[in-house]
Amino acid sequence: VTATLLVATVAASIVVGASLSRLPFEPQLWGGGADATIDFGERGGGESNDEYMQALDAFGADDRIGALTGATLFFPEIDGSSVTTLALDTRRGEPILTILAGRSPRTPDEVAMGRETMNRLNVDIGDDVAMTLAGETESFRIVGQAAFAVGDFKMDDGSAITRDGGARFVEFDADNRLFQILIEWGDGVDAEQAAQSLIDDGFSLFGTRQPPVVANLLQVERLPSLLALFFGALGMAFLG
Repeated sequence: VTATLLVATVAASIVVGASLSRLPFEPQLWGGGADATIDFGERGGGESNDEYMQALDAFGADDRIGALTGATLFFPEIDGSSVTTLALDTRRGEPILTILAGRSPRTPDEVAMGRETMNRLNVDIGDDVAMTLAGETESFRIVGQAAFAVGDFKMDDGSAITRDGGARFVEFDADNRLFQILIEWGDGVDAEQAAQSLIDDGFSLFGTRQPPVVANLLQVERLPSLLALFFGALGMAFLG
């Protein structure tokens, strides 16, 4: 029985080590799943971004693209606290948003939230939340738990709705700040070559930064392997 337990412990350590070593290089698991993110910078509240809208329309006809989502940032309040929120304008494919549970918002009355946000509000998938912007309040149903690219967000703190959901607020356009286009290339497209073509066309690509909790895994990923060696040696000493 002891030998079986030691073998199982070694195997578990190896499996955990393999999982930890993959995670930092699988950005779709921590909010950085787009193949390319084009950054159009920030604007003061109420300033339009014609360049962003023109590019989003143009990319909608680009056959290299499998999924295309425009994203703007605004700051409504939920339960009295400001929540960093994405408004997603999906032009092709599924919304480009990392979903850990449930699904992405699809209709104007749906929202996905980060785990920390949901915990702070004491809500879960299926619950309704009241979102307020400039004194106007609208209700949204939580349909998914999301992870967000680090930058304006913490990985697990924030929310995402559809562009039409944001348009329910009279002051939505006046509160928009950040403008980005998220792209996933279609099957058979050389991602590196396609990204370079965007740069050649003068677009600024936004690099996704690993959240600290993920980046730190690169420093500890050897621990499970060392544990496997330790338990293996312990087992040989015990059996020998």
